[in-house]
Amino acid sequence: ANQWQWQVIPATGVTIANPNAASTDITFTVSGSYSVKLTASNSGNQITSYEQTINVAACEILDCRKGQLHWIFGWG
Repeated sequence: ANQWQWQVIPATGVTIANPNAASTDITFTVSGSYSVKLTASNSGNQITSYEQTINVAACEILDCRKGQLHWIFGWG
């Protein structure tokens, strides 16, 4: 694949660092259930999508900063 598109639903309180990269950082500021979708294509000819529902819970560990939850997602 040489083109990627990240999408998170619902998008409220979500920041995708680079929505067009093979891997990206996604930050959630609100706990809840989210659908994370990656669509990968090869110059628009072959398209493959992967979608996963995740549950984001309130953070109570020292690694969380400013009440935000941080996930890293990637292709491959």
